[in-house]
Amino acid sequence: MSAHTILVEFTVREGVLPRFVELVRANAAASLEDEPGCRRFDVFVPAAGDRVVLYEEYRDRSAFADHCRAPHFQSFDTAVAPMIVVSCAIGAYAIQNAMFDVWLMLLFGVVGYVFKKIGIPLAPFTLALVLGNRSEDAFRLSMIGAGGDMRVFWSNGLVGTITTLALVLLMWPLLATGAARIRGALSPAR
Repeated sequence: MSAHTILVEFTVREGVLPRFVELVRANAAASLEDEPGCRRFDVFVPAAGDRVVLYEEYRDRSAFADHCRAPHFQSFDTAVAPMIVVSCAIGAYAIQNAMFDVWLMLLFGVVGYVFKKIGIPLAPFTLALVLGNRSEDAFRLSMIGAGGDMRVFWSNGLVGTITTLALVLLMWPLLATGAARIRGALSPAR
């Protein structure tokens, strides 16, 4: 197995920076001392600025999973979580000076927590949230420009290849399930 390396960068508000750095360094020291799978845990705090950079190296993914379950990491996570929530709330409010944005942030935090607990990956959800409006706008403009003709998505080789690949990937779970059923029906019963 190969090493599992993590590079994390935090931007921390000035008022909580000393406490945050203290918590991170305590977590790093405990990780190096108590976890045989932790090979390296560096904490870098630039002299000027509000950033904290962590470089962590573990024997493999299972060693990192052990790190996430370790009591010292759990106490670090519990201590840092309120700092992160407050920073997110300040950022959400600062954009438009509206409490609605803070409530929206909390709602999506709960949705993310529920998704994590029931095993739904967050990356596709985040991509859909970020790219959804742009994709709909681009599709609408393409349809207007082509007069409603769907053949525009296969108008040349490159566009046709990308469109076909996207459709196959979209339908892949259904195709895989159907293929497995067909294989099961065709295999001789024992």
